[in-house]
Amino acid sequence: MGVGAHIGKYTITVGRKLIEGKIIAIEPEPDNFENLRKNVSLNRLNNVTALNIATSDKNDMITLLQD
Repeated sequence: MGVGAHIGKYTITVGRKLIEGKIIAIEPEPDNFENLRKNVSLNRLNNVTALNIATSDKNDMITLLQD
């Protein structure tokens, strides 16, 4: 199982409309995470927490595949 916010397309869209609550945006790829973080900041979304981590159903180390 994996989660990826990428650069924040849906995070930004939902973050702008969200009246109550908080968004946790998870993006493991470092370059995508940096763009996600910048996009959240540019849109002044205080309701978004961006995390540069990966999720899995296993407690193990893996290599993140890149193109």
